[in-house]
Amino acid sequence: MISSEATDGIKLSLLPRCGGGVSDRVIEREMGTHQRGLIDTCLEEGQFDSAIALLDQLRSSIYKPHASHIRQMIYIALQPVHPNDNPVRIAIDNSATSSPSKSTKQYAPSGGAILASRRLLMSFAMTNSPGALARALPRYEDPTDQEPLPEDDPCDSAIGKEAMCISHAKNCWSILSQDFLRRQRQIPSSPNKGKKRGQTWDDETSENPLTNPLAVVGENSWPVLDWLLLLFEQDQDLTGCHSPLLLKQIPYPRHGGNTRWDTELPLNIVFHCFDQADLRRRRMGSRLMSLLINLSSTGHLDIRMFIASIFSHFSPPPFEKLPLFFSELIPTVPTHRLKVILCQKILMETVHSNTPSSARPSVHARAHPRALRTDPTNGGASWSAPVNNATLPLSNKYFLPNPNEIRQLLEMNVDMTSSGGITKSLLMRVKFELLVSFRAIHHTNLNDLEWSNFTQKSNLDKILDLVFNPNDGGEIYRNLLKNLLNV
Repeated sequence: MISSEATDGIKLSLLPRCGGGVSDRVIEREMGTHQRGLIDTCLEEGQFDSAIALLDQLRSSIYKPHASHIRQMIYIALQPVHPNDNPVRIAIDNSATSSPSKSTKQYAPSGGAILASRRLLMSFAMTNSPGALARALPRYEDPTDQEPLPEDDPCDSAIGKEAMCISHAKNCWSILSQDFLRRQRQIPSSPNKGKKRGQTWDDETSENPLTNPLAVVGENSWPVLDWLLLLFEQDQDLTGCHSPLLLKQIPYPRHGGNTRWDTELPLNIVFHCFDQADLRRRRMGSRLMSLLINLSSTGHLDIRMFIASIFSHFSPPPFEKLPLFFSELIPTVPTHRLKVILCQKILMETVHSNTPSSARPSVHARAHPRALRTDPTNGGASWSAPVNNATLPLSNKYFLPNPNEIRQLLEMNVDMTSSGGITKSLLMRVKFELLVSFRAIHHTNLNDLEWSNFTQKSNLDKILDLVFNPNDGGEIYRNLLKNLLNV
């Protein structure tokens, strides 16, 4: 058994320790067998604090941490911190055929070890590439890839075997759910007994999913979600447009093709974040939404299906979550594009206009945005394979309305008796967001004749007075828009 004092005394010279960020290193080599063996021994002996301290000492931007170690750190980070900070001793069967007399004893990680594992994951994100760390995460297998996913190395430690449930999950979203650990910890007892008993490392009582719906992000999973978002953001920075690691967490189409569309799981997390009172947790929803929006702007994600999935979280009216959704979005050009399409969908599909159908704005395909290319001079380019945007499907286009259609959307007369319960104030908010985002898209181009003609020749001043009537509470929107548009 290796004592805590012995591991704390291991010299840092085993591996060079570098304090630089991920951009300071290009090549990462695998951790040495000797160093890995020291960490494995600590984990096998249940010395989690020592294992975490050793991993932190050996942390280097030129050496990859082993995938099994990161996986076990994620598993420890998902544990609840016990109030009394006393490890709970439990019996774990090593195999389905072992007898109770042959079962081993194992300690659960202490509260200090759980907090330390969460800090260690964030530290690794600062020193190692996102691709090296993401090897420990589950992902969808590419059906066109002839090479199967690499098999995980067997783990001798009890916690290593428990942590394999992460590799067996379908995606990274499922490991965040409130009941993930509870479902994975069903440990079979002796085969001579007819029933199976479930033992856990926490004292949580069983939840009835019918009376208490399980959260898509458990109370102990928020630090891991924060870490995942950091990996995806750094991966996005490496490519310059989107995160290929995030793309691997979205299933492939069942009937072939490369354009993904099923974003139900990450969107459920986004809206769960927005429902939180904690500002930091709501910020996580904004970050994940921004990553998904950037992914949709590349052509890898079907923008029409993505909009429909977002819309399903608001419908049916009165769209109570819509104002919060708008306020939590990070203002970028891709975000403004999405807002324009979403606002158009709300006005066209859920609001019954009094105008004749021939006068209603129609949707026309706009020019497909140029594909963003990866900068080959990026120091971290060797960590992520460059994306060949020339192969992206041409069917994924932004159907942005033109200025004349925007004007028609603003002038739509709404029959409030048949508007499905949507309020006037919310309709004004939708039109306000529509015009602000449309302006933001065109304002980036100083030579945009289309926008110039729209602001000067469409009687925009009178339209604002009509749409944002002060008698209906629209004075604030009207004044803000007039100052923003200089009309």
